[in-house]
Amino acid sequence: MSNHKNHYHSHYEDKKMSKSAKVIIFLFILAAGLTALSKYHLEDINKKLAGEVKELKIEKDGLSSEVSHIEKRESEVKKSYNDIMEKLNKNKK
Repeated sequence: MSNHKNHYHSHYEDKKMSKSAKVIIFLFILAAGLTALSKYHLEDINKKLAGEVKELKIEKDGLSSEVSHIEKRESEVKKSYNDIMEKLNKNKK
């Protein structure tokens, strides 16, 4: 009888271990899948952000060019204004 109990107990433990092993394997596979999915998602977001950053840099360069052009034009207008004021002052004297 004791031998029968040990055999049953041993068989039950094997099944129990087998179920535990299956659960552990499933959890590892699930974790690996989630990791891969997260990595794919993060890479996709990274590509989108890199594209947006590139567009913003292009826009920034364009705006910098416009600002430079406006500053140059402002300098020319100030010089013209100063020249006109100088001529007016000479004519008054």
